[in-house]
Amino acid sequence: CMAIAYEQAYANGVNPDSWIAVEGARARLLLLSVTGDSIWPSAPACTRMLERLRGAGYPHAYRHENFAQGSHLLCPMPEASIKRMGRFIRAERQHPTACEAARREAFALSLAWIAKMEGGPT
Repeated sequence: CMAIAYEQAYANGVNPDSWIAVEGARARLLLLSVTGDSIWPSAPACTRMLERLRGAGYPHAYRHENFAQGSHLLCPMPEASIKRMGRFIRAERQHPTACEAARREAFALSLAWIAKMEGGPT
């Protein structure tokens, strides 16, 4: 799976130029990840992003939500797309109900985050 390549890169030292430069953002951030994401090690990557945000004294609101079960597909999408993409994602094949629940919860969290942040302080 692709996550193994990322994990090996982390173990061998990642070039900082390849990181998502979250500390340079000028926005409120909601980071979503899944334990065992087979596409990208999103949970450890988000942990590193949080460390960098804290270390930079990031002035805007940020939050990380990790899902114990789910897949890399954390946004609502048509069922046909999930089935097509799910053929390549083990969690989607093995735990389709948990993956769908994670998608719904991630979407609800995203909408709540937007509603909470809209018009509020940075």
